[in-house]
Amino acid sequence: MQTYEAGQRVDLKPVGGGGTEFAPCFDWLDEHGIRPQTLVFLTDLYGSFPPSAPAYPVYGLQPEAERHRLAK
Repeated sequence: MQTYEAGQRVDLKPVGGGGTEFAPCFDWLDEHGIRPQTLVFLTDLYGSFPPSAPAYPVYGLQPEAERHRLAK
């Protein structure tokens, strides 16, 4: 997990190609008693989510190049 402060520069170099298992992230948050106001994934949208939604909003942000690839 990475945490950033307001105004802090974020340099991302995403890698991957699908098959993400998102459940461990939700499990980790639950185990540590963390309930975020909002959870944002930077993702290619290939993966599986837990069967039930958490009590907070979850967003998946997709790279522009990936969006074009999926539209074909």
